[in-house]
Amino acid sequence: MQYRSGLLSYPIIPITGFFITLCFAASGWADTVFVDNGGNCNGNTPCFSTIQDGVNAATAPADVRIFPGTYNESVNIGLLNSDLGNVLGNLAFQALNAGGGPAVGTVTVIGGLDDALMSGGVFTGDLDILGINFESPAGDGIDVLTTADVILNDIVAGSTNGEGININLTNGGDIMVADVVTNANAASGINILVDPTSDNQEITISIVGVEANSNGQSGIEIISDTSNDGRIINLILLDITANQNNGSDGVVANAFNGTVTARNITAIGNNQDGLDIEDGTVVSVRNIRTQNNGGDGVELDASISLSAFMVTSQNNAESGFEVDSASTDDNDTRLLGDVDLTFIQVSGNNFGIEFDDVTSASSIRVSNSNIIGNTLAGLNLDTGDDDAAVDARGNYWGSASGPVHPLNPGGTGDAVADGVNVIEDSIGTVSFLPFLQSRALLTRPVPVLGISAMLALALILGWLGLARINILKK
Repeated sequence: MQYRSGLLSYPIIPITGFFITLCFAASGWADTVFVDNGGNCNGNTPCFSTIQDGVNAATAPADVRIFPGTYNESVNIGLLNSDLGNVLGNLAFQALNAGGGPAVGTVTVIGGLDDALMSGGVFTGDLDILGINFESPAGDGIDVLTTADVILNDIVAGSTNGEGININLTNGGDIMVADVVTNANAASGINILVDPTSDNQEITISIVGVEANSNGQSGIEIISDTSNDGRIINLILLDITANQNNGSDGVVANAFNGTVTARNITAIGNNQDGLDIEDGTVVSVRNIRTQNNGGDGVELDASISLSAFMVTSQNNAESGFEVDSASTDDNDTRLLGDVDLTFIQVSGNNFGIEFDDVTSASSIRVSNSNIIGNTLAGLNLDTGDDDAAVDARGNYWGSASGPVHPLNPGGTGDAVADGVNVIEDSIGTVSFLPFLQSRALLTRPVPVLGISAMLALALILGWLGLARINILKK
């Protein structure tokens, strides 16, 4: 089994001992029920004609397998086992083909006057949904309030009157959303609220292979209640398209105290920022394309280190690429640490690259980048302190004569804004000599993940692979 990407094909390697919380269906004591709106279930029993009847009758850990068809109902998973006392626990749904094998897209759930699938309160078990389409003319596609792990794989949640997917994580648990389409929802495509009630939670949210376009608010929104300084939210964002989201950002995510790995993201024509990652510690982005967004193309916050490679950001209303320091719940600015931007192309923005709230403790380097045709400045060192510095040597500024700056008489390229060449609130020192006299060659390499990212990806996709395989093993 493999997760397919536009650039890579990742093997799903089962890894025992990690995140294997949804493999309950592999054991003989998992309660498997079948649903078929034709009432046949290909001879399997017990057989129910509605998904809700199957949920009500199943005993946790429950495995609900659904035969092809359109199911016009709002499924309340909070009623799991309600026929026998309503004892909650782990629950999985899998779409089937007519022969009873696993399938994708054969089942559509259309909520009537409510969400297509909802928890109806706090759901305390792990939730796994595979291969099902969700629509709702009146509510969300999926609306879950949970304290445990969630896997959503190979689903479509679109054309709803609310969020495509809405998850409120209240007290721990990890989230994996993979190979999912959430287009044309009235609110956000995916909305995840992390609001743990206890201290020192560490949470991993992985969004992999997702299309979130033409939603009324954000394409993907991950929000954290930042009142808990002990919380850690790690983000893995891979192979995402988030375009034409009319109300807000393409992708906006709060990585409170956590690490961020973002690869292969496209965000075009969104109302606000294309990609906005807030309050991370160690942030790494690669192969990002943003264009024609109403705010910044890319905005990244980091407190320890930030690395960016192969980012193209064009024709955004504000900055092409803005780097900020992270903040706490009290809005205390944390020192921005090491920053390395390589093979960046910014053109046609208000500011090309902008550094905000940096100090003399920050080590910032921009190299081998093309900074061309930005309106106010190609690089702006903004609102730091007088000793803040950026090493921007070895870049192309849109002209063989180099950037506009008093230290480069005759330069006609994009301006460099610092404490010498003050534009708006610029401050500090930007070193730009020597500069490139022609464009830097931005050659897209074979994508390589770092060791930590590879381990994280193998861990998460192994978890997904085990859950998906074992849930059908019975």
